[in-house]
Amino acid sequence: MDSGWRIAYHGQSMSLNIIEYVLKGDDFENWTELFTYQNGAKNHFDHSPEKMLSALKAKREKECPGVTEWTVIEQNENSILYEWQDKPCLSWPEQRKIARIIYGKYNWFLLHYAAKVHELAPETRTKWIKLLETATVSWE
Repeated sequence: MDSGWRIAYHGQSMSLNIIEYVLKGDDFENWTELFTYQNGAKNHFDHSPEKMLSALKAKREKECPGVTEWTVIEQNENSILYEWQDKPCLSWPEQRKIARIIYGKYNWFLLHYAAKVHELAPETRTKWIKLLETATVSWE
């Protein structure tokens, strides 16, 4: 991450590592933009990035029916890049998100950018799509 970001949260268990970054000046409870890195161990339930995305969609739909729009930008057998827009639900404000799920040999990775906005500025959207679609993982 560049110098405009700082770690706001880091959690780790035997099978999952999460690091969340916020802009300097923001905090974990009150952020404007958030970048999340997740690294999880694959198990016998993990089948593909597409199935993982389907599970995320199902979970979100159960929590907040009909308030999220999903769009797949790019996918292949080991990766899926997508965006979604959440309308306000529960205690969550409206958000626009761009994310990529990458499947390595032993682990899966989720790279996720979120902003509390109705619409991303075109240059911001393009920047994050390019960053996420070109991201590589070195520990698989």
